[in-house]
Amino acid sequence: MNQNNNYTVPIYNCPPAFGGRYRFLFLGFLFPIFHYVIMLMVQIVVTLFQSFRLAFQMGASVSEAELETKLLAFLTEYSDVLSIVSAVLTVLLAFLVYLLISSRIKNRQLTPPSVKTYFSLHKIRLGLVGKLVLLAFFFYHFVLGFLNLVGFLAPNLMESYNDAAQSVDTGTSVFSLVMSFFALVIAAPITEELIYRNMAIANMRSRMPAVGAVFVSSIVFGFFHGNLVWMLYAGGLGLLFGFLYVKSESIYVSLVVHTVFNLIGFVYSVLGNFANESMVSVINVVSFCLILISLVGAPLVFLWVWFGLSKKDKPIQ
Repeated sequence: MNQNNNYTVPIYNCPPAFGGRYRFLFLGFLFPIFHYVIMLMVQIVVTLFQSFRLAFQMGASVSEAELETKLLAFLTEYSDVLSIVSAVLTVLLAFLVYLLISSRIKNRQLTPPSVKTYFSLHKIRLGLVGKLVLLAFFFYHFVLGFLNLVGFLAPNLMESYNDAAQSVDTGTSVFSLVMSFFALVIAAPITEELIYRNMAIANMRSRMPAVGAVFVSSIVFGFFHGNLVWMLYAGGLGLLFGFLYVKSESIYVSLVVHTVFNLIGFVYSVLGNFANESMVSVINVVSFCLILISLVGAPLVFLWVWFGLSKKDKPIQ
């Protein structure tokens, strides 16, 4: 820890911000809000542009109901594109904040953190990746079991979740499949791990214990998923990703688990869209068996990964 003119450079994994007492508020808690606002602004801009475009094409005779229907269809069709644009803008904002912070630290004649340190980009051993893939596989089916339980106990809640989940349906066209893959498997994990784990937890840890930072970031992560069922399991996953991030000191650990988790969901969605009835029955039987196995497999693999991170699988600094 370096000190100069009463200014303290935070310890590793606690990147400095614009000032001590504002660090938690600005980067720890509000940065996820910035991500949400960016998504809303992208949707608003695109909606306004498309509204004027449709009104111009269809003329003054178009009814408000018809215009709303076409707008909804457009936003649904290009929801993945909007998600990718929002993700890119969020990552650029995070990097801009880093540049501003580095500039301020340089003005104080101190050495700013490197990009690698600030964003916790410490590489991990190849042997750990296999464990993380297995962890994501089991936890996906663990969550699938939770969703089935909700569907059995509270069908109305599950129905509202299914309606909300239609926004992430992969579709059947080549364009929709490619866009869904980039949005769900690449853009979403990178952005969410950067914001909710690296930016949020790392800065919250400058004002509270690591456990508290993980819980707060998980609550925020779940809240911004909107639907109640989505909030519950996203919040639970936020705990998993958060504790892995804190334990490993590398964003790559939580990123691998998050990416593989979303990839499995993408594969299931594609299979559901293209499979016939007999194939769907087989998929349901296989997934049910995997759900039962995950009840034991998920906690066991988590413990295997967790204790491994404190030994030979510790990320390379």
